[in-house]
Amino acid sequence: MSLCSNDFRPSCGKSVPLLATCVMHVAGVLPPPPDMTVQLPIAMHIRGEYELLRAQRVINTAPRSRRGPSAPARHVQQRLEEPFLCSSRGSVPQRQELKLRTADDIGVVVVTARQHLHTRARHINGTWGRRFRRLHYASSSRGASGSLLHGDILRGLWGIRPPPLFNDLFEPDSYESSLYKGHIGFGRLFKKHPNLPWYGLVGDDAYLFDDYLVQALHSASGHPGRDPVCAGYVARLPTDPLLMALYSMMKGCTAVFGDEEEDFIHCLHEGQARVLRYSNATFVYGAAIFCSQAAMQLMAPFLRDELVTGVLEHWNGPILGHDMSSHFLDLTPVSDIVLGVCMAQLGIRLSDFVADGFWGGDRLPGSIPDAEEADPAYRRGLAPVRLADASRPAVWHKLETQARP
Repeated sequence: MSLCSNDFRPSCGKSVPLLATCVMHVAGVLPPPPDMTVQLPIAMHIRGEYELLRAQRVINTAPRSRRGPSAPARHVQQRLEEPFLCSSRGSVPQRQELKLRTADDIGVVVVTARQHLHTRARHINGTWGRRFRRLHYASSSRGASGSLLHGDILRGLWGIRPPPLFNDLFEPDSYESSLYKGHIGFGRLFKKHPNLPWYGLVGDDAYLFDDYLVQALHSASGHPGRDPVCAGYVARLPTDPLLMALYSMMKGCTAVFGDEEEDFIHCLHEGQARVLRYSNATFVYGAAIFCSQAAMQLMAPFLRDELVTGVLEHWNGPILGHDMSSHFLDLTPVSDIVLGVCMAQLGIRLSDFVADGFWGGDRLPGSIPDAEEADPAYRRGLAPVRLADASRPAVWHKLETQARP
């Protein structure tokens, strides 16, 4: 019996991970493992999914309504076909020949927070930041009222006001704040310096090596004015976060819609449509994202409040008039994943630093054995990464990491 066949209740039992896996396999998100043969298209798996859900919870067993078993599947497909994030492409970028010579040709915006202005931002300002003439900081508007930090001038400090919907859901300087500071700050950086070959969106716990970074960007593209490309440490979203998101949404649907079978199934498939938007997302890891002039021309129309609000409305928006944000909020997609989806929609090529021998990931020398594979879960389908293979550091991230004794 197929684990995800029309009657997979005996196979899955009460295992929520297996339930989520069944849904994702049948939806075409995951390839089937050796012990699982999935033959049903998304429009045909509703009945089996419902049978399993009924086995796991108290659900109204009255005859199915006139909506019919195919309605939720049609809903999922229709939702996936709607415009999303950066799917409405704008004009073709103006091609121009730009040369990258030194770090002065790279614009950089550092995403920081009020609580880090006197520590992380100040240390950047006194170290690698000195070597980047076009350097700016994106903080919340409440944390950027002044530019003096312990006697040091923090040049280029921008106070960015979050969109109202973000304020309703998160704190302005929370971890999730990169969703608005990063996107809006990146757009502001391009508007401030519109004629540079490269632009960087960098976290405040990263360290940039200017000479190696210039070499790495040269390897990524010799024609940044004509080649839409973003570069850094390339990663791919593992399936586990998607399964966890789907499980969380299932719990939310159960809590909100109780025994209303039709509404519950509708909620489940609305959640599924939201998760599927991010399946197999490949992105440049948010420690440091560098995009060429041609790529920024494509992205710039979307790097504003509307992109932030669009992500939040899509993920946390109401279902059948019910507020679902308290159930979906913790797994809201983060900035680098959202940007990765946009880059794919806009046809922007991704260039992996590690493929050219440059380091740009989390690990620092001494934190893991040099020959150990780093971040295998986030490199599915990509070349393995080991510190031993990276001879030149372009970026170090998570500088608080302790070396092993």
